[in-house]
This record gives sequence, structure tokens and C-alpha cells, in this order.
Amino acid sequence: MVTGEDFVWLHMPKTGGAAIRQFLINCTKDVEAVSSSARLPMKTASMPAHDSLAQRQSLDPNFQYEGKRIICGIRRLPTWLLSNIHYRVSIGEDQNVCRENLLRGEFKPDQDGKWVSADERLSAFELEKVDNWVRQENLSLDLFRAFQGLSIENLITQMETVPRKNSSKIRYIKRLDFWFTRNEVQQLYDFNPIWRDLEKRIYGDLLI
Repeated sequence: MVTGEDFVWLHMPKTGGAAIRQFLINCTKDVEAVSSSARLPMKTASMPAHDSLAQRQSLDPNFQYEGKRIICGIRRLPTWLLSNIHYRVSIGEDQNVCRENLLRGEFKPDQDGKWVSADERLSAFELEKVDNWVRQENLSLDLFRAFQGLSIENLITQMETVPRKNSSKIRYIKRLDFWFTRNEVQQLYDFNPIWRDLEKRIYGDLLI
């Protein structure tokens, strides 16, 4: 999470968040404009990088988001799922994903063995409170639009692009037709209707 005087940016994992977070810090490195969990270790229990509004409030009673623009990253569900699973494996997490889990959009967010769906992960970010979505596939353009009219807009527009960061160390085939049939992509969306409906609203279509 990165917060400013008139915005809160939520870090949804594997939606270009590490790049956005570093980008915002670079934009404002000479001003006291933002406060970021990125300035603490990634695994810091007191201020996790991927906390929701409710989680941050539970950790910091002084945290307020009312009246601020809430911005969050998003990505196409099938590509997010593949990126998320491969990244977790690359940092040493034991996913043990079988075909059935994959087609339901399930992964293990920690080591307790509990499977979590993409919809569960997305819903944790309190979608109804998000004002602007930044598409991972259109990172720079959407980010500039999301910050229009805000206090650091001029700082952001001076930056040319958002650099890639925190990509998976595992090289994997990214073509969807290698992993899924058309019917299986439909099944993945059907198992995750919250993500499906949000993706269709933001992108205008689905990957089917």
C-alpha cells in the first residue's frame, strides 16, 4: 500500500504492484508526499505490502482513507493466475497445483495448506471502495489517468514509463492456449464470478 494526502493505492499481488510502488516512491523521493509499506521490509508483520483498507486500519488506528481516491491494480484472470502460481513457486512456496485447482483458480497464499480462490483474493480488497483500476496490461496509461487531478499528478506526468519489477524467476510458457482450452477458460471465469464481472466491466470483454 502507498498512501498520500488525497489517495490510497492498494497493492493487489501480481498486477504490476511492485513496479507501481517503486514508481510512486521515485516520483516523490524529494517531497514528503507519500507513506509506503515499501519503506519497510516486504515481510514486515506490522505493515504488510498487500494489506486491504480494513487490514491497514486494524494495524494503524490513525489510518484514514475517507475522502481519498482509492486506486488498485487488476489483471486478466487467466494470466494473473499463471503469474501468481509461478511467482509463488519461484520464491520457494509449495503450491502443488493439480489441474482441478488450476481450473478453479485456486492457489495457496501461505503454508497452512488452505486453498484460496482468485475471487477470495480479489474480494479482500473491498472492490466497492475502489475508484480507479489500473490494468497491468496498460500500466503507464492507466496510472497516469488514475492520478489526474491529485496532488502528485505533476510529479507522475514527468515520468516517462513504469519499469518492470518483481517478475517471476521461472520462465514459463505464457500462451493461454498451452494451459487452457476455450471451455476451460470459461470454466475458470465461472468459478470466479466476482473477478469475471469486474474484468468484463473494466476491459469490456473476457479472454474467451
